[in-house]
Amino acid sequence: MLGNHLATLTGLGPNLLEGEKESVGRLTIEMIRTFLPAQLNPSYPIANGEASLKARITYFIEQNLDDEMLNNQVIFRKFGLSRASLYRQFSSRGGVANYIRGRRLEKVMAEITGGNREPIHVIARRFGFSNEATFGRAFKTRYKLSPTMARREAERCRSTAGIGERSAAAMSAEGQSAANMPGHSVLAEKTD
Repeated sequence: MLGNHLATLTGLGPNLLEGEKESVGRLTIEMIRTFLPAQLNPSYPIANGEASLKARITYFIEQNLDDEMLNNQVIFRKFGLSRASLYRQFSSRGGVANYIRGRRLEKVMAEITGGNREPIHVIARRFGFSNEATFGRAFKTRYKLSPTMARREAERCRSTAGIGERSAAAMSAEGQSAANMPGHSVLAEKTD
């Protein structure tokens, strides 16, 4: 489709009026924005409408979670949206900033409970948390335990085979915290 459009433009280009050139240029840029990523990565969503826009934004976020500069301003500029439009896309998830923070926390949880022995602050930084204190508070608020405790509990579970075939990382990917793992009822009640 894009190729046909560009071939047609080659023949029509000299005959277009100034106003038409601008309109055709915008249409061409939008077609390139829509179809080029799909050519480069077949898993990129290209359907039309609001659902597709949200899918494209979500895909962009997932591909850039490790960029600490990723924020709502980067996203609304990239997709040509107003702040209000971007917020509406993610209102069911508490807004785009909340969604990004949540996905980053899930990635860190998967790493630290999945056996990665790197220092926690290094893992957190890799997923865009540049401030250790802010990361620690966000982690503890979401999972009701510190990152260090989550790692210890996951290690304890693995060493005693308390979680069977499922890894702590798999549980994290499903949205469960280490505090909700089998055999951790004491931690699930702990709020400090």
